[in-house]
Amino acid sequence: MVDKLIGTWMSVSSENFNTFLDAAGASQALKAVAIKKSTVTISREDGGWKLVRTVGDNTIQMVYPLGQEVEITSFSGKKMKAALIEEPGRLIETIHMDFGKATVVLSADNNELLTEIFFKDSFATVTWQRV
Repeated sequence: MVDKLIGTWMSVSSENFNTFLDAAGASQALKAVAIKKSTVTISREDGGWKLVRTVGDNTIQMVYPLGQEVEITSFSGKKMKAALIEEPGRLIETIHMDFGKATVVLSADNNELLTEIFFKDSFATVTWQRV
């Protein structure tokens, strides 16, 4: 059931996340706080989904009508195209950047959210706990 993703989550661990951040061109300042001070809030909005991501003192908000491509802004201020689809038990976010496409899979089990990120030749995971 995909509704188990709804809530606020705090990052607790990651694997290969710095590799992904390097490939995505993240700044040193963003990398310094990316895991230590990150939250994501997932909610339903107007038949679609809303994701509010906070890293350190920076927050970005994305509202996704299901299956429709929207323009989003990255933490570095870059404009990108993205879409979100719903599958049983998970959300799949596809983000098109100037330098490649990232796929982010969000799934939850009990009080743990798992984010799997696929970008170019890198694969990273971030584990979150419900706040």
